[in-house]
Amino acid sequence: MTEFVLDHKWYFFIAGEVIFWGSLIGFLLLRYAFNLIKLSKYLIFLWLLSDLWLATIGVLDYMRTGHLNQFQIIIGIALIYALTAGKKDFKRLDRWIQRKVAVWKGEEPPKSDDKPERRLYGKEHAKSERKKFYVHFFLFVAAHFAFALFFDYVPSEVVKWLRHLDVNFSLNDESESISRISAIWVKVLIIDFIWSFSYTIWPKKEKKG
Repeated sequence: MTEFVLDHKWYFFIAGEVIFWGSLIGFLLLRYAFNLIKLSKYLIFLWLLSDLWLATIGVLDYMRTGHLNQFQIIIGIALIYALTAGKKDFKRLDRWIQRKVAVWKGEEPPKSDDKPERRLYGKEHAKSERKKFYVHFFLFVAAHFAFALFFDYVPSEVVKWLRHLDVNFSLNDESESISRISAIWVKVLIIDFIWSFSYTIWPKKEKKG
């Protein structure tokens, strides 16, 4: 059974994602559209099981191959997002759906217990955007340090430099997979840098009226 799952791991990965989004949508519909709050809570367990399922497939795949690959990295990114930024995004989606359903039913939108976020402008907003980039950059460096420490990852630029010096050096399977992910991440990091620091040059102005 394990071999069958690993041989068709991408199909099971897609199935896990379908279960995740299906349980998420079902949770919101049961909770707000049909007021079945108790029943909606059972879908949370299905949601958590889908994450556990993906993590299990990733671990089993690593145990079989003995090295890190693109499939495992994608699962890792999905799980890290679910455990970090995913929580905050879910709360925002939950509040948004709750308000929309209330308006659709002709009811008064519920008041949020959270304090409304103060809008930032000028230097204060630029500073906030730079801080977000610093966090992104720190995660980038920390992730690549972990790749080098645990998977003997060597950046492709270093490999090219060594080969230019006639040093015989070849990438292992893990480094090749990580290099592809890293190349995409670098592009995203550059875009984030341009976006974040653009507010330092052109500060966001408060709209009048």
